[in-house]
Amino acid sequence: MGATGCITGASTMLVVSWLEEQQGPGHVETLFHRLRTERGHAVARDHFHPKAQVDYRLHVDVLEEIAALTQADDDGLRAMGATGAEKVEEVVPGAKLMLKMASPKRLLKHAPRLWGTYADFGGVEVLELSKRSAKLRIHGFEPHHHFCRTLEGFFEALLQRVGAEDVHVREIEHAAGQTGCVFEGRWT
Repeated sequence: MGATGCITGASTMLVVSWLEEQQGPGHVETLFHRLRTERGHAVARDHFHPKAQVDYRLHVDVLEEIAALTQADDDGLRAMGATGAEKVEEVVPGAKLMLKMASPKRLLKHAPRLWGTYADFGGVEVLELSKRSAKLRIHGFEPHHHFCRTLEGFFEALLQRVGAEDVHVREIEHAAGQTGCVFEGRWT
């Protein structure tokens, strides 16, 4: 998998924080050791801060290592993503005000613009949007199972933050390039 671009350092910081909250600081040190010795990344915790840009490949490697360290299944990966939505104010400038004023439908209308505050690659296309459901295509990146599961959890928790209940988000297509990954969400 080649480099795609960068995402915000805060995004990676949030999954590292999730690891620390779930397993303790020793696991974080193990994570960075494995990233250096097994994956060739010269990184430390201070590389992941809100203003940093983190290469997508590095972020995916972090997700893979955390999943291996915690034996996280798809639900565990979704929980990592949900933590990001709970702390989205650390990642997206103006998120606090946006969430205060948003409904699920209004939030999803702005998904293409929000993606640009999160990543410098790819984009989001709203395929369908109704009062209780939506389909979004995220394209222009190399899909990765772990990354897509964290996006599911992120979208679910974000919709809950703006008042949706009984939210279920699932990836229904997993493809590279302009075809992209399609996520479907339903809520009450």
